[in-house]
Amino acid sequence: MLYADISVSFLNALNILLLIVLRDEIPIEIIVFSLSVTITNGYFIAWGTKQGVDMAMVMASVQRVFHYCGLEQESQAISPSPFDPKTGAIAIENASMRYREHLDYAI
Repeated sequence: MLYADISVSFLNALNILLLIVLRDEIPIEIIVFSLSVTITNGYFIAWGTKQGVDMAMVMASVQRVFHYCGLEQESQAISPSPFDPKTGAIAIENASMRYREHLDYAI
């Protein structure tokens, strides 16, 4: 993106320099047209660069998905004790909390 901005600035400067040097030989309509086309081209170059960056980003995410599809499946997790969600009881003992290390306990 930076190279596109630099090249657009260089083309604008070159166009302005040529128009200054040849101002007595070129009609004012052509000078105005040349400046407007040069400035407008900057927007098109920036748009094209953005499209290229977006396409590269999308292609990288597609490659990432293909990479993840090829990974080996993890083994099933084995819990040390069976969990029974039917009782709905949670027991917390000797718990204390604080927001930061230097603050007092909140709970």
